[in-house]
Amino acid sequence: AQFLASCSSKMGKAGKAKASTSQPQEARKPAEDDDDAILSAAIAENRVFKEKAASEAAASAAAASAITAALDKLPVFAIADAGRPLQYTVGRRKLAVFYADVAAAKAQQKATERQVPGCDLIAVGLGGAYRLSYDGKAAIVPGVAELRAAGAPEGAQPMGQDLPLFACTKLGRYVDGGLVMPLFMSHADCAAAVEAAANADAPESDGPAQISALSLQSVVDQLGDPSSPAFSFVAPSSSVEHNERYVGKGVYMRRVEPEPEPEDVPPPLAAE
Repeated sequence: AQFLASCSSKMGKAGKAKASTSQPQEARKPAEDDDDAILSAAIAENRVFKEKAASEAAASAAAASAITAALDKLPVFAIADAGRPLQYTVGRRKLAVFYADVAAAKAQQKATERQVPGCDLIAVGLGGAYRLSYDGKAAIVPGVAELRAAGAPEGAQPMGQDLPLFACTKLGRYVDGGLVMPLFMSHADCAAAVEAAANADAPESDGPAQISALSLQSVVDQLGDPSSPAFSFVAPSSSVEHNERYVGKGVYMRRVEPEPEPEDVPPPLAAE
């Protein structure tokens, strides 16, 4: 009887021990469920974040592509060998150089021919040139006349300066309910358009029209802003005339007749 009592007592203690060890397991189960829920929520949140980031990246890429296409309506010029822009030493970097003024590009080509016989001009869109310059791989050189019209002092060197573009509010027109503002690379072309518009609207004139200079970067910022007016880009008449005198496919062009010496142009660079 004592033996049975002893066994019963031991079994009772063992049963209590088992019961006591099972209770913490039951107590830990809700905590484990909470951990699983937190982990699942974090995974879901990370998935939403990645999807949002991918969507924003796609939208940004589409906007950048649209800006590039809009700017590509304006030509800039580079000196090329076998269809590829040459690189020049600008400061401490080697860059492709794109000229907004075709006369300056011709002068640079003539100077470069001494080092690279057979080099020629290529015309590319301003959008592609801007993307290269934004990435630090190229420089866009404004025309001297445009720099002066934008307020630069006499003798200012165009290399390293922002490219100015020109607009006048009196040239704006409403198209399909929205304001479209012509934007000129050439100040002379903008002034001629303003004068023509003033002559046409002489009876309704309310004072002299003002031409405003906008930096290329500010134009790019406005192109990405839906609340800004739309722009119609007007290529310089000198660039259009130059392109019409060249033949070829793609961006590679060959001169078909001699052209006069340019005058107001910056000093030539040394080709690498």
